[in-house]
Amino acid sequence: MLGRSTKVINVLNEAKLIKKTHEKNNLSTELDPVSWSKESFKLAREMVYLNGELKGSADKENALPVPENYGKESKKVGEQQVALAGYRLAELMKITNS
Repeated sequence: MLGRSTKVINVLNEAKLIKKTHEKNNLSTELDPVSWSKESFKLAREMVYLNGELKGSADKENALPVPENYGKESKKVGEQQVALAGYRLAELMKITNS
């Protein structure tokens, strides 16, 4: 979802794009891990499993296709969560270094 390159310049460029796209003031920087887990659970239920509509299979031969925009939406949510994790980590580091 976030790229496959191991080249530092590519990773740095992707990080800059994510930071630009997902600015801190548009995201919650809640610092309670319980809230994080509830938020992640909700995102997984709604975005990954599509509120129970996405059906899986143990056998790829019988798996149903994912919706057309699934990859694009998943990437957007993944990038948002990475940005949020970075902002939260920065906030926690401020607290512990104070």
